[in-house]
Amino acid sequence: MIHQTELEEPVSLHMVDIDEQPELQDEYGWLIPVLIRQRDDAELKWPFDPQRLAEFLQQ
Repeated sequence: MIHQTELEEPVSLHMVDIDEQPELQDEYGWLIPVLIRQRDDAELKWPFDPQRLAEFLQQ
């Protein structure tokens, strides 16, 4: 969905695999994928639609 989103500015992604991190599994569980904006630590947790994703990425 990220690759299909038209953005004014490119975004960089850092992926974290939580399979080996029980604390992250407990925190996020069924909310994956979770996007975290680096500049303000805002989170966008699943489920989200393409419009909400675009808004989050452009804020």
